[in-house]
Amino acid sequence: MRKIKKRKIFLITGSECSGKSKLGHLLASHKEALFSYSTLGYRSYFSENNFLINENKINALKADLDKIFFFQNGGKTKDGSRWLKEDKLFFYNFKKISSYLKSKIKKGLSISEFYYYWNEALIYGRKNGSETSFTIFEIENLFNNKVLNHLKKSKKNFKIVNIYRDPFEQIKSIKINTLLRGGISKNGFHGALSGKKNYFKLCISQIIDQYNFIKKKKIIMHMKLNDVRSINAKNSKNLSKYLFDKVDRNFQKFLINNSKLINYRSKYFDLKRISQSYATEKIQRRLKLKFRLSKNNIEDHMYSYEKFFYLKISKLLTVNNYKIRSYEFLYFELMSLLFGFKDIRKNLPIIKLLKIRFNSFIIVNSVKKLLMTYNFIKY
Repeated sequence: MRKIKKRKIFLITGSECSGKSKLGHLLASHKEALFSYSTLGYRSYFSENNFLINENKINALKADLDKIFFFQNGGKTKDGSRWLKEDKLFFYNFKKISSYLKSKIKKGLSISEFYYYWNEALIYGRKNGSETSFTIFEIENLFNNKVLNHLKKSKKNFKIVNIYRDPFEQIKSIKINTLLRGGISKNGFHGALSGKKNYFKLCISQIIDQYNFIKKKKIIMHMKLNDVRSINAKNSKNLSKYLFDKVDRNFQKFLINNSKLINYRSKYFDLKRISQSYATEKIQRRLKLKFRLSKNNIEDHMYSYEKFFYLKISKLLTVNNYKIRSYEFLYFELMSLLFGFKDIRKNLPIIKLLKIRFNSFIIVNSVKKLLMTYNFIKY
């Protein structure tokens, strides 16, 4: 039996639709791996100043853990659909995992301890968990340098990899999810362009936060999604050296061969790529669309000014010293108020149409402010 203290914990991070699950699933398919299918982020429960749990969030965290393990155990959402979609998990005792982890949630718990105990819970709660040598977590938006330093200095063997991709391609994926998000209502499906939380704004802001994080001092490993989809010898060597502090030829071979796969299977899970996106026939079929949304046709569901706006974001984030004219964002703001971003729903009530325009304006305005704050905009 392997000693828990000697194992490594890999945290795979990225923004929404950045492709972090590609690397997460790839590493999880290794025979030595222990995989957390879905992991709560720390931001809603812990302080980023002292890294300790907020006492008034202890019960909320325990309740959210119950919920996330219920779903991973095959639980269904409000509309009766299976939360795991096409994915399957085997030999996970989620009652045992949840009970162990919740027993550790108390005053004084730190962020590093939280994920370390989650790692322990998986060891105790999954069949043959003690025979593995590393644990995989996927955590969105782990871009705070103070928190990253806290994790690295905790001496709990955390290794963190940030996955990023071309911003325009990422926004295309996010827009598909946005248009179809929200479940089914009496009048069809809700969609999120007119939602109160303005999901689209949150996701685009995450991309900008991520690129600002990448340009700072490198304290973790960064990988482009395209490099993960087909890992070459150089990248396999770098990843092996970073994760294990040495170059492992067998691990390199594993990365190179298995990175080409689309779906991943082991004795403990069956993970399908189609479960990660709304751009699938099965998910869209229940929405009764006349067409299937995909990355090939999503640009047809963007206004010309809207597409131009996304392309500008992409260039500002990826092209060094790219300059934008001072009036361009004023143009985007005016157009967003007049037309909003393009939706696929028809005959919407006036309140929804106004909400789409309001949300679209807020997105353009907040993106401009965020890009200026991070010095991506240079007039």
